[in-house]
Amino acid sequence: MDMDDDEIRDRLSDLEEQMESHPYDELSHKLEEIRIVIDTLEQNYTLLSDFVDEWLKNKEIALKIPLSQKMEIRRELYRRLHNYLASYHTQYEFTKHLRDKTLGVDNDNYNQLIKKHNIRPVSDFVKACRNYIQKTVLLNITTSYEWNRETGDSPVITYLSTDELLDLDDSYRNNLAEEYIKDSGDKIILLDVIESHHPNLTAFHEDFRDLLHNQYELEKEEYMSMQSEHNKLISELFERQIL
Repeated sequence: MDMDDDEIRDRLSDLEEQMESHPYDELSHKLEEIRIVIDTLEQNYTLLSDFVDEWLKNKEIALKIPLSQKMEIRRELYRRLHNYLASYHTQYEFTKHLRDKTLGVDNDNYNQLIKKHNIRPVSDFVKACRNYIQKTVLLNITTSYEWNRETGDSPVITYLSTDELLDLDDSYRNNLAEEYIKDSGDKIILLDVIESHHPNLTAFHEDFRDLLHNQYELEKEEYMSMQSEHNKLISELFERQIL
């Protein structure tokens, strides 16, 4: 039996209330939010990586430009690095909150993804760098050349002194970050760490989204069914008003 206009409006109201209180509704919003967070991180990563390739790894530029321009490059490096570390911290906290709310604090499937993509302890170290910049001072980044005996080349490297990191107040890092620093020798080539870690992080987030979808598969099916009915009723009501 066809519904009249009022019945359609009542049914639409019921559907909207059910959808708003449905567990998948909040999850769908969170998944959209984390997509925005990851897109922001990706953009900041691209800006940082492009800058490193164009200015920091180019010996011709590094050897020939005047000191004043080198200082401008250094300032721009800190700006882009700061933006990347800030967006990295945002995705770190957002992901952890979403995991706690949907999967639980110590979910085995989530922990397996962390191991599969080698997220830790690099994530602990990168987060520690962000905390260090926020709570202390700018990272003391040093740029130099290192002679490679095999290739006969002397590439530009930009690194952090691990001794300096460990001598500072340890409130900005956890045990895994501290172990990572200690195991890295006397220096950490920070920008290489970020570039090698970023693809792992991207792959992890793709699997994390799939894990959440699988976890809420039945809820998603129910929610999408209500959404489909809602859209059909809206279209029908709209067509009646036009006719």
